[in-house]
Amino acid sequence: MWNLAGEFDYGSNAVSLGNTFSASAPSDAFGIPSGPAINVGTKGNQFLTGAPLTGKVACSATTPCYNSFASYGPQTAVYRAILQNGRARNIGLDFFGHFNIPNTRLSVFGLFQWFMPNDNITENPLDFQRFIVGVAYRYNEYLRCSR
Repeated sequence: MWNLAGEFDYGSNAVSLGNTFSASAPSDAFGIPSGPAINVGTKGNQFLTGAPLTGKVACSATTPCYNSFASYGPQTAVYRAILQNGRARNIGLDFFGHFNIPNTRLSVFGLFQWFMPNDNITENPLDFQRFIVGVAYRYNEYLRCSR
């Protein structure tokens, strides 16, 4: 008739930058700068072929520079610092349940997730809460379609 399940997660350094993205990520997360390349002139404090540099850099077609603030570079650097610092404590909570509506082939379901990938940081942009609710139609005892 009904079912309710819950889970509590507690870990230490269990979440990396790769867990933040599903199937794709900004290339900056893999050391490849994004954004438009700068091929002429000199730039200060720019990315040169993926490595951060300080001082003036000569930019050319063979050694392009990248404006780090026109890319995902600063964002992924912050995410990496939050998650991969060796002191991250991960805490999460999940609940899932469903209820079969009597005398029908319908059931309602719901999921709630709350996760803090590093609770040692007061204002963590990676903390999230989400919920999903829906209705499922049971064609037979083995097959359900949900929306």
